[in-house]
Amino acid sequence: MSASVANTPLVGFAYRRHYRAALHEAERGPDVLELMAETFDPRLPGRVDDVRALRERYALVGHSVGLSIGSVERPPQAYLDGLARFVELVQPRVYSDHFAVTYAGGRDLGHLTPIWYGEQALEVVVRNLTAARRLLGVPICLEIIAEPFALPGAQWDQARFAAEVWRACGCGIHLDVTNVFINARNSGQCPRAFVAALPAEAVQMIHAVGFGRYEHGELADTHDEDIQQELWDLLAYTFTRVRPATAVIERDGNFPPYASLLAEVDRMRSLAERPEVAP
Repeated sequence: MSASVANTPLVGFAYRRHYRAALHEAERGPDVLELMAETFDPRLPGRVDDVRALRERYALVGHSVGLSIGSVERPPQAYLDGLARFVELVQPRVYSDHFAVTYAGGRDLGHLTPIWYGEQALEVVVRNLTAARRLLGVPICLEIIAEPFALPGAQWDQARFAAEVWRACGCGIHLDVTNVFINARNSGQCPRAFVAALPAEAVQMIHAVGFGRYEHGELADTHDEDIQQELWDLLAYTFTRVRPATAVIERDGNFPPYASLLAEVDRMRSLAERPEVAP
């Protein structure tokens, strides 16, 4: 399926305090900002005023890391209440978390742990999504994670599982192109094949950021590098297949100048506007 040029996504980056002044003061900015639920607690000083000012200038989407959509045991109610407060404050167009387990045995695991992809896990995820939708009242997407290992005994891979969740309950896919590239390269697979395996209409959000490397040479999801050419090539291919509503650069460290980050936003927008051009 080839994407049409219509419905170009809103392109932007993840809000970080490093860029706070520029986002409030600069004449030019991104189309969209992604705000993290864990850092935008409305009870913290200045957060309400910050969000109100940002909402006047930019489209906003929400993101979090602790929903633990794949776990039988739910996160603490205090965390879920915090997500509800975040959504009420930010009023995001869409909210996303991850295809992952982050809470088990009464503990925060501190990591996005893979799910055992199969029919039993599908039932758990659909049930948890139903509860999350009821709580938050906004569209929810789930992000493809970087997998440091594959759990044994899984029926499906992550692409198949994401597709099955989409078919079961209409939950959109948040396609992290960097994670797809990392997983494929570290396991000797083809990243384009992963993208091609997803239902194109299900991909509603995109993440990208440059990858790092571990000492032993494997790629790492460090969120602190410029987007490398291999990722630009994969993004170009991805935009020939899908038309997401948003595409966000998720930089968490080694922050470049504001103008340099906007240059990456512009390059990504150019790829999205010309999806027929793919290496």
